[in-house]
Amino acid sequence: MKLNELNEILRSLILNKIENGWIKSQIGKILLGPSGQAQMNRFLSPNESGIKINFGIKPLQKIARLLDYDATIIFIPNNKSEINQAVEECNMRFLSELSIALDNFIKNNFTENIIKNNSKSEMDEIINSIIEEEIK
Repeated sequence: MKLNELNEILRSLILNKIENGWIKSQIGKILLGPSGQAQMNRFLSPNESGIKINFGIKPLQKIARLLDYDATIIFIPNNKSEINQAVEECNMRFLSELSIALDNFIKNNFTENIIKNNSKSEMDEIINSIIEEEIK
C-alpha cells in the first residue's frame, strides 16, 4: 500500500465521521493533539491549487501510537505481491481499529455540555487527559 493510498483511505474515514456528525476539531485534537485542528483542515481540504495535502510519517506515527501501533517505512522489491498483501492487510486492520476507536472515544467522552461549558484551554486539558488515559 502506497502512502497516497493510505492517506486517501484515512481521509475518507475522517470525512465519513464528520458526515455522521462528529466535529472536525475534536477528531483533529484526538488524532494529532491540541494543535491538530489546523493540520487536519489542510489534510481534509484541497489547497487553493486543488492539491490534497497528505500526512507524512510524523503525523502518521502520532496517530499510530494512539492504538499502540508503529508507523514504519518499508521498501519492498518489485514483484513481491505477498509482502504487499501482508502490508495492506496490516494497514487495513489498523484503519478499521482506528475507526472503531474514534467512534467509541467520541461517543464516550464528548457531550454538548462538556464542549459548551469550557473554554478552549480547559477543553485542551480535558482532551489531553482523556487521550493519555486511553493510551495507557
